[in-house]
Amino acid sequence: MSDSGVPSEDESAAAGYVMEDRFFTDSIDMLCFLDFNGYFKRLNPAWERTLGYTRKELMSRPSIEFVHPDDRERTLKQNAEVKGGGQALAFENRYMCKDGSYRWFLWNAVRDSTETIIYSVARDITASKRARQIGEGAAGCASRSENPAGDIAYLFLLQEDPGR
Repeated sequence: MSDSGVPSEDESAAAGYVMEDRFFTDSIDMLCFLDFNGYFKRLNPAWERTLGYTRKELMSRPSIEFVHPDDRERTLKQNAEVKGGGQALAFENRYMCKDGSYRWFLWNAVRDSTETIIYSVARDITASKRARQIGEGAAGCASRSENPAGDIAYLFLLQEDPGR
């Protein structure tokens, strides 16, 4: 600190990096850096809490391997758009958990204009997707069901496996 009590430029920069690192580490949402080859380069701890894999496991394989097979083509297309200078805004796909289940993610992403890196934020929206599916299913059951017992059983299945 200078004699005037004002932090020097170097001290201010160091404090800024500490705050940025803390934001990255403590974020509830999943934050990541993805290289143009499709590998995670940095992940925050929210990834481990959400998917059950260690960050090392997630960074050891191409990210597309964790994406639900039905969502891979759309995901690769979205990534290509971001690599080309576009943005991913409210993009949804499913990611595989270590236990084999899937979680729904809502993504926002942009590429770094000077590096071959994509900066992304993903939010786990599985619970809201599940609630919406159950609500839609209940409305359908009430209005036009020929098999109410079967429809109700299906709603319970949705509740247990939202990746359907």
